[in-house]
Amino acid sequence: MKHFPSAALLQFLLGASIHAQGPVPLCGLPEISRIQETEINVLQRRVIPSEYPKFKIREHYDKNTLIEVDFLLLHDDEDFSIYVEKAEWDSQRVDSLIVTELAAAFKEHTFSGSIDSSRGIKDIAEGVFGQPPDIDHNGKVFLLLIDVRDDFIPDSSDTYIAGYFDPLDQSLQGNRADIIYLDTYPALMNGYDTQFTLSILAHEYQHLIHYGQDPQEELWINEGLSELAPVLMGLPHRDFTSYLANTNVRLDRFENELADYARCGLFFLYSWVQLGTSFIRELVQQDDTGIEGIENTLTRHNDLSFDSLVLNWHRANFIQGQDKLGYGSKYVIPQPAMHDRIITFPEEDFHREVERLGAHWTLITGGQNLFLYCENRGSDPIISLINGDTKEFIDASGLQLAGYSDPGFGSVYDNLVVLGMSSSKVLSAAPFNLYVEAEGGFSETTLSYDGDEKPEDVTFISLHDGVERGEAAVSYRIPLGVELADIRFMLLSSDSVEISLYQGILESGHVVYRDTLSVPIRRAWTTYSLPRGIHINSEVLYVGLSSWENALAYNEHITTSYSYYRPPGETGFSPLYNFEIGGENSKRLAGNWSMRLSYIVPDTSGSRELKIPLFASPFYPNPVRGGEIVQLSISPGYAAEVRFYNLLGREVYRTDRPMDQTGPIFWNGIMSNGIPAPSGMYIARISAGGKIALSRRLVLIR
Repeated sequence: MKHFPSAALLQFLLGASIHAQGPVPLCGLPEISRIQETEINVLQRRVIPSEYPKFKIREHYDKNTLIEVDFLLLHDDEDFSIYVEKAEWDSQRVDSLIVTELAAAFKEHTFSGSIDSSRGIKDIAEGVFGQPPDIDHNGKVFLLLIDVRDDFIPDSSDTYIAGYFDPLDQSLQGNRADIIYLDTYPALMNGYDTQFTLSILAHEYQHLIHYGQDPQEELWINEGLSELAPVLMGLPHRDFTSYLANTNVRLDRFENELADYARCGLFFLYSWVQLGTSFIRELVQQDDTGIEGIENTLTRHNDLSFDSLVLNWHRANFIQGQDKLGYGSKYVIPQPAMHDRIITFPEEDFHREVERLGAHWTLITGGQNLFLYCENRGSDPIISLINGDTKEFIDASGLQLAGYSDPGFGSVYDNLVVLGMSSSKVLSAAPFNLYVEAEGGFSETTLSYDGDEKPEDVTFISLHDGVERGEAAVSYRIPLGVELADIRFMLLSSDSVEISLYQGILESGHVVYRDTLSVPIRRAWTTYSLPRGIHINSEVLYVGLSSWENALAYNEHITTSYSYYRPPGETGFSPLYNFEIGGENSKRLAGNWSMRLSYIVPDTSGSRELKIPLFASPFYPNPVRGGEIVQLSISPGYAAEVRFYNLLGREVYRTDRPMDQTGPIFWNGIMSNGIPAPSGMYIARISAGGKIALSRRLVLIR
């Protein structure tokens, strides 16, 4: 798919929605600053007698040149009017049925899943976001159905502009009216999807309202709220998987990528679920912009900070609706993909960064009697621990001081999830280290026959025919007695799929495990973790995937096939190379499905005498005031000695900790001679085994 137009080309339109031909969902365009009439060449609108009303539209979507076009008025009441470009009406790309459906949804009702299906788009949007500008003081909104001048060419263009709100219309240069533009070609041609156009309308109407309330708002907030609008109205909306495939990105950065829309839309959906309509409405009306505007709204709304809201959001993306801080039962989203998976211990060299307001996810599994320590490397990350089995939060307040020990890991529960986030105070990213020790561990083997093509290069083949579902399967030869770890696959959409494991023979009577994944990640690798205790008594295992609505990736360049297919309505599988796709230019499916199977075996490669590397936390508190006690946490398992020196290199105090103790080192600021140490900087040198290994600085204030 070709890239979307650059921000430089799209600077004129606020929130214009680009739709891609094929499976890629719509997205929006960047906001421009409010146009000052003193900075433009003001063109007074000419009144030309005509049987057709005229409106100015852009000669091309990425230019400021306007042209006058004839329209037909097809709906008119006291609240809004619908006009259709005369040329589009004459070409029969628009008919009265479309106009009737648009008018009814805008004014009278929305759809299943709406917060109130008895109310129209206009009423819900104004109730949630506020009132439109009403620049012409007539209380009306105009919906103009036009062929957006976007150079769309059938069968060759990948994208088109599906609709927009134009800030020029809020000035004398434009139409001086509250207008939303909706595309007719190709958006409404050839079996039009009116609900898709209504989603565009809901998205753009929020932009119109927001422009009247707070035209200087930062783009990530404005677009995120426009993404929220169709969700609240039960309309088709962008799925969130393009963001959840990689959450380690800045929340407050917007670069016109699909993942930007998904990320900001999901954040404001969560904000609405947790804080309600009054919060969203106050935010839109807030004069301050960006994070400051959100902070001010939160202050008036409750005592939650912005960073706390973002942290709760990241947590909710994993726990889903199983907690009061989650999304509840109405909104189901995929869990975020893990960035790292630790199954071999000890893990001594885990150096990572988490982007400002982003989330870095690590899964730890496969061991027992866990010890975990997090060391920051500069800016403080916010670290949360989650029981991956029960989705419960784990209290690990001392994680960055003394570390966290959990004897229940590997016996009471098997999976620990580590969430790292950096706050809004971090300018770019927060680095951190994880040290992980546990008994046991595994080595992992992944079986793959699909090659290493990128998600954008694969072909997707439907697993259904619109009425019944088929099933794809891949055969794997595995050693007897291994433990299955996970299955990975690449799907076109986030529609649900059923996963089946067949032992030995690819027939329904040999299914040993079956489950449904409600919301997989789309167009990226989805990892489905298999539960412990699945016993496979055969060296051949088949993994099957079926769906009523989804399509599975296929690599046609791998010619030795291990793949099978059961067509919709049939009961038996055949090798994939027996099937063809296409019409006159059909081709035989000689490749493999994009599915992978991983299994694990106990890891015996490492010596269990290995220890967590010697580390020491920063002093806490630091600086310390006279009379207070400062503490220094050191790795367990070491006989440690700590010597304090002043800046002249003279030792002022010495203490030690035996190997069988795990508590921190304390100092009350009294030197070895019993005299209080004077104000200044002190260096603590920590040694183990008689060798100086680490140094920490401390400032003492009297």
